[in-house]
Amino acid sequence: MRPMRAAHRAWRRRFWGLSDLEALPALPGTYVLLMRVRHSACLTVGSLGECNLDSGWYVYVGSAQGSGGLRARIGRHLRKAERRHWHIDYLREVAPVEEVWLCAGPPLECTWAQVFRKAGLAIPIAGFGSSDCRCASHLFYSRERPRIAILGDMAGNIKVFGVVA
Repeated sequence: MRPMRAAHRAWRRRFWGLSDLEALPALPGTYVLLMRVRHSACLTVGSLGECNLDSGWYVYVGSAQGSGGLRARIGRHLRKAERRHWHIDYLREVAPVEEVWLCAGPPLECTWAQVFRKAGLAIPIAGFGSSDCRCASHLFYSRERPRIAILGDMAGNIKVFGVVA
């Protein structure tokens, strides 16, 4: 058996599917789900009603403070939802998660949401994912793929994982 090359090991750490969730920390923290809508769509999102989505990239910011932390919450988002509980469950029906950004520690979802807004990302659905805070939304839109550098100094503490369907 040949030893695994370093470049291949690095690739394996960054790209994972549901079977690799053990790599995620079972700690509280903040995360971003980077999703792509390939074709414009219309969907009904719980109490928010009917929403039109343009093709492009969607950034959802959330936090995991409960039992199982980031591992449990992100794992739930990557599995097909048995029932829709959060706004993101509706969006995932038309937008698969392509990348996850995460940072263990105190909840920073509102801080990250402000950064995305100030960076010029659009709010496609007001109130999405932010019913428990004063943020305009925790969902953002960009025609171009957002880069982690948008988070500035905070980006150094964030781990990035690609998702293999």
